[in-house]
Amino acid sequence: MKRIPVSVFEKKRFLVSIGLIVFFCAGLASLSAKDLSDKEYIIGPEDVLEIQVWDNEDLNCVTEVSLEGAFTFPLIGRVQADGLSVSRLENLIEERLGDGYLVSPYVNISIKEYNSQKVFIFGAVNKPGSYALKRKTDILELISQAGGFTDKAGQIITIVRTTSVAPYGDNQSIASLSSPSRGGDVAANARLNTEGNGEVSFKKKFSQSNAGLQDEHHTHSGKETGNEVCTLDLSDFKANSAYNNFYVKNGDSIYVNMAPQIFVSGEVKKPGEFPWEKGLTVRQAISRAGGPTDKASPRRVIITRMETGKEKELKPRMDDPVVPGDVIKVPARYF
Repeated sequence: MKRIPVSVFEKKRFLVSIGLIVFFCAGLASLSAKDLSDKEYIIGPEDVLEIQVWDNEDLNCVTEVSLEGAFTFPLIGRVQADGLSVSRLENLIEERLGDGYLVSPYVNISIKEYNSQKVFIFGAVNKPGSYALKRKTDILELISQAGGFTDKAGQIITIVRTTSVAPYGDNQSIASLSSPSRGGDVAANARLNTEGNGEVSFKKKFSQSNAGLQDEHHTHSGKETGNEVCTLDLSDFKANSAYNNFYVKNGDSIYVNMAPQIFVSGEVKKPGEFPWEKGLTVRQAISRAGGPTDKASPRRVIITRMETGKEKELKPRMDDPVVPGDVIKVPARYF
């Protein structure tokens, strides 16, 4: 068989093509999940963008989105970015640059500073404060960013959301969240609803007034100034898989409640104050206090409990449950 000669040019073109394919595949392999989620980020006022136009370095720039949600870009002028995803903004700039300025432009945008979307977390976390939403974030991921729970954290999390704030929506003011009373919840619980996309949403809205939080029963129009209030019980997270899809949204205020307390005194090795949790029994409470001493009479344990504003003394069994605020006294034996 006669060999067909291959020109030097064709060899070079072949090698360049192989190189481009390898480069492209390597680029795809290095594209992490974070990079993909960054493209879904919804841009808002005061976000700082780094914009690069391939093979047009003179157009590369770093710009801040104005309070009106826009910025100015070379050749095409004003660009309205508020409410657009990063990938949508890339496409928009490519379309406008390709309309008489460049041939098949390729635009890449990255977020240098996340300033438009924030949530606020307070209470029994190690690093309370405001946190930027860089991507879709569920409640447990946010708590992890805040350093996790403190030793005094309870199982109740309270979320307050302004009704006019949509996911990655306008950067509007949020209602201040005052700390609930010890061992208690914020005024009302909102019923959770699992929507078609699997996310959990609020089903009730509440307006804040001098009288407290009251149900408004209005449809969500984005123009109301009321608050949605919801409490999540961490003890339900394993049983209720819907909680795993509870995503925080721009402007949310999250309060991690302190654990309700019980008190154990008398003939125990480590008397003091201990966190209460659902299902805790008298026996377990005494065990948390180090167990009874040699002089203790566990059968004669007394619980002092507040009921309807009055103190009552109870004589419980060891497997009876305790409630927040209980004072458990282990007396000494007579002999």
